[in-house]
Amino acid sequence: MTAGVAPPSLGRLQELARTAGLRFMAVPVPSSTATTAEAADETYELARSGAPWQRALRVAFQLHDDLTAVPPFVLGALVAAPVPSTDDARFDALVAGLVEWHTEQHRLPVPPWVHEPDRTVTPPWPPDPYTDPADTVEPLARHDVILART
Repeated sequence: MTAGVAPPSLGRLQELARTAGLRFMAVPVPSSTATTAEAADETYELARSGAPWQRALRVAFQLHDDLTAVPPFVLGALVAAPVPSTDDARFDALVAGLVEWHTEQHRLPVPPWVHEPDRTVTPPWPPDPYTDPADTVEPLARHDVILART
């Protein structure tokens, strides 16, 4: 934000949306719930700080819990925007797999960014080396993330 410049009002945002041929809608989301883009940004920052990868895994588990807890119309809003790279192919694939899993469960359209080629990790990644690949949720397996449904 530039010093001395106030953020746009809701009326101004609605006017801009109408000018672009869009409608502006507010979606009530608990303040503690992150969008997928925010979770990816947090993962990126953890990696930059040198934090252990298990902390980023906790961010992904929290994203899963958040996506589980919200109604479908909120889920669609949380996952729609393109998600920046975490700079770690494992977590890019994990986030994409989680979003694909949750949107499919609610029969929502899967956001196009989920199917980008860099949203699959090679070789397959088992965050828990004791996971039986047969117990992996199919959308995660499509992104080569081997993680038990439990």
